[in-house]
Amino acid sequence: MTPEAKFREWLKKNLDKDWFVQTIENTTQNGIPDMNVLVPNVGEVWIELKAYKSYLKKWQLSWIKKRQKKNGAVMVIVQKPNGYDIYYNDFLSELLPSGHIKIKSEPTKTVQNIREIEQQIIACIRQNQLNIETDNQLMTELDE
Repeated sequence: MTPEAKFREWLKKNLDKDWFVQTIENTTQNGIPDMNVLVPNVGEVWIELKAYKSYLKKWQLSWIKKRQKKNGAVMVIVQKPNGYDIYYNDFLSELLPSGHIKIKSEPTKTVQNIREIEQQIIACIRQNQLNIETDNQLMTELDE
């Protein structure tokens, strides 16, 4: 089992049991994140998981950006030896000669344990909802 697969299984096993956690094993469409999490009475988020590296493939970044453009909540969690780097909202990236995409931004948050990961999942969903409300309010004001 790859380090990323081990991380995915650990996360699925340890997230709040009241949450609906669906791992994605997709071989038909490139770029779909590794996991979808529905937090009851809060919302849902797609999560791309990385073990020890903060590189994305171009189709992964494309999927994330398209989803965010349609107001979907998406985050990237990178497992590191000393914790977990979490990225959500807009993050800067750089195309490398290898064709991989390196995340250049500082993490939204670096956390140490599963409860802090859960807090960041909820924060990502709520931030996304706030962005949607702000966008809707702006559009209403522009229409007046």
